[in-house]
Amino acid sequence: MHSKTKPVLAKAIETTPDALILIMEDRSVSIPWEKCSERLAHASGIERNRAELSPSGYGIHWPLIDEDLAVGPLLRGIAELAVDRKTALEYSIRGSMILPRDTSGNSRCGV
Repeated sequence: MHSKTKPVLAKAIETTPDALILIMEDRSVSIPWEKCSERLAHASGIERNRAELSPSGYGIHWPLIDEDLAVGPLLRGIAELAVDRKTALEYSIRGSMILPRDTSGNSRCGV
């Protein structure tokens, strides 16, 4: 019996001066720019703010710096930093936050 892994998709994205915020069905994830990529870590605020989420929610494109990142691998990269993934629904590891969404559907990113 083979089980298919469901792709990790973002419903929306937001940018802040410090981080990229991925908004998913059940949570929001704030990822510091330096954890996203070297190119994004050195980009200007204007370059970062021009992020475009693909219609499928699978990838993000920054046209001003020609950078593309897939949502799933980006999240896996920060999840590997978790000390205990079994209890890590809400945690902070070196500045990365994964927060459950509240019942109203609003993000609790705190940024």
